[in-house]
Amino acid sequence: MSLYSKYGTNKEAETKGVAIKFDDVTFYVKRAGGQNREYAKCFAEKLQNAKELTPEKAELILAEIFAETIIVGWDNLEKDGKKIEFNKEACIQLLLDLPDFAKELQQKVSDLRTFQVDDLKN
Repeated sequence: MSLYSKYGTNKEAETKGVAIKFDDVTFYVKRAGGQNREYAKCFAEKLQNAKELTPEKAELILAEIFAETIIVGWDNLEKDGKKIEFNKEACIQLLLDLPDFAKELQQKVSDLRTFQVDDLKN
């Protein structure tokens, strides 16, 4: 296997997003890194503007970065039987409410294998 085959990604998938499933919920996500320059820029700006970085503030900043530059939508997300519409505030709340999910999502969007696709999934 060549290095290009092993480490190459679909650049369009990194910047426009792919669909990944968690149980019955589909999330549409861009890559955390790679060609998603928006992510790096937002990350740098938010950290630069952070005054005192407590663990709670760091979680909030990461949730904001994901809501602004990584998660671009979802399907079938519900809480207590009610559909949750995608928007920035709902996205931040989801990530803060479910920190273990947020960590798993962070791993997937950081993993180049998620973006080694021939066709975009969304």
